[in-house]
Amino acid sequence: MHCQTDVPYSTKRQLARWYKLAPHPVQVALVNAVASGVRFPVVPAGRRSGKTERLKRFVAKMAMTTPGLYFLAAPTHEQARKIFWRDIKDLTISSLHKKQPNKTYLEVYLPNNSTITCLGLDKPERFEGIPWTGGGIDEIANIKAGAWNEHRKARGRMQQQRIKWKTKKLKEILGYALESKKMLRKKHAITSSFLSLKTSIIMHLFLSFPLPCTFTLPRLINFCFLFLAVYYYREMGLV
Repeated sequence: MHCQTDVPYSTKRQLARWYKLAPHPVQVALVNAVASGVRFPVVPAGRRSGKTERLKRFVAKMAMTTPGLYFLAAPTHEQARKIFWRDIKDLTISSLHKKQPNKTYLEVYLPNNSTITCLGLDKPERFEGIPWTGGGIDEIANIKAGAWNEHRKARGRMQQQRIKWKTKKLKEILGYALESKKMLRKKHAITSSFLSLKTSIIMHLFLSFPLPCTFTLPRLINFCFLFLAVYYYREMGLV
């Protein structure tokens, strides 16, 4: 008796989303551009040329094979939702994922801890502060002028601010250490001068009495001061 496991319809529908594409040379070169060392490949292609479909599949494959944070961006948040949201859920077979996609943030969570986020570049700050592993932008010609450069420059400014902040903190720490060292030296100098004066007075008083003599209370106190002075000098390495 054969046991047949029924595959849910949603999973079948999503698996069918991986239909075969005709291997166009330009599209294949685009897919292989990143592996060839091109960091930001740009494709000026017309409508219905398959560039968006290739982008979706490329990001889905990368996210499924290499864990990380990925993005699919469009000129606006609403465009990103319409262009990518349903397709990226289907291409990653989200019906089998333990953690289901987040409709509010347009995020798909893969079993290998990868995350794909669909976002709009009408607010470039959505892009900042995240260590992206990879991603792609569609309809880049319609993006607000300077959005990409502003984002990259913002990252540069943030890095420069971090360097300046660290340099400032380092200077403050070094300044505090030098100031503390100066104060410590000054304190030691004052203490040493005081003890030297005290020691000379004690020695003068101690030697001013004729010998043999008896240890009176004042002379005993002076002798204790003398002993403490010598001990302090030895501990501080001054003698």
